[in-house]
Amino acid sequence: MFANILRTLPPSANFVFYVLDRLGPLPRNRILVETKLPDRTVGYALEILLKKGLVTRMLDEKDARLRIYQVPSPIILT
Repeated sequence: MFANILRTLPPSANFVFYVLDRLGPLPRNRILVETKLPDRTVGYALEILLKKGLVTRMLDEKDARLRIYQVPSPIILT
């Protein structure tokens, strides 16, 4: 089910999803470092992933200004 959704997404969204799936919850600035994508591209990818329900956003417990993005579990890709 999710694999079908991922096939329809832009490469940047797939890459951001892959990074979050492999590394776990990350703030946006860390996603930028890990992917080496431009800020605008990461923002667009996160927007798409959030709308599709493939990624969730939550507040950082230590710093309420930060948003943490993560792949909700369990997601089973077929």
